[in-house]
Amino acid sequence: MEGVSHVIHLGAELWKTELMEKVNGDATEALALAAEKAGVRAFLYTSSICVYGSSRQRRVTEEAPLMPAEGATQQHYMDKDFLIEYGCSKLRGEIAIRKHASRCDYVIFRPTEIASEKDLLKPATWKLGTRIWRGNRHTHQVYYRDVVNALVFFLLRSVEPSPGRRGVETFNLSNDDTPDPRYIDFMNMAWKATGDRRFKTPFAVPLWMDYLKDHIKWKVWEHCYPLGLTYIDPARLYATGYRHEFGLATARRAALELLASGAAGSNPAADQPTAAPHPA
Repeated sequence: MEGVSHVIHLGAELWKTELMEKVNGDATEALALAAEKAGVRAFLYTSSICVYGSSRQRRVTEEAPLMPAEGATQQHYMDKDFLIEYGCSKLRGEIAIRKHASRCDYVIFRPTEIASEKDLLKPATWKLGTRIWRGNRHTHQVYYRDVVNALVFFLLRSVEPSPGRRGVETFNLSNDDTPDPRYIDFMNMAWKATGDRRFKTPFAVPLWMDYLKDHIKWKVWEHCYPLGLTYIDPARLYATGYRHEFGLATARRAALELLASGAAGSNPAADQPTAAPHPA
């Protein structure tokens, strides 16, 4: 860290649970300690909305309760074990930053699903039953170009004169405020624009049925919402003056152009690089 003025910490173990503690927790703590020792000016850390687990409230702000950093189960996050551990390990990274924050300014982002054009086309690979069950869920997608712009925005802000230390700031990095945030919205759009039958979805199950399905599947009897049935609120992010330059509308137009050109191929998700696990 000697001679370094700014850190962008994007590194994470996404899939191997046996490595998540060391990579997402311990290594983040070591990096924060090194940044503090070297007098780094600003440290940007990408956490995850997985830290909220299955929220008890539909609208999720940065003040919403988080799942336990240790010992979390499906009672806290109705999803696969590796996603639970992923969320816990990213939360331990956040805790380490707050524990050691002294000289540096920190920005903790909790991004939703960072999506490329091909990611938006993934419903084409789903079976009809999956499209019907997931249709009414929020995609929780945020365009990767907007994520880059958010990082640049806060980097530039950190070099501007400020009234004093900002300490540790936390922001939901989301685009759930789009007017058509659901999978069924995009699938209908794609079907009408291209006639591609892989997107044709006659209806989507009501959210109350989806809600019950997950509670029965994971044997959770207390009230909470699975991701996809929540609204990840970006209001605090916007209060800084930041705005998405592109937004999901632009991303969706680009995805449909890709589909129409044939560049997406028969399986849009086939040649995708390894990406963060979809939290919804």
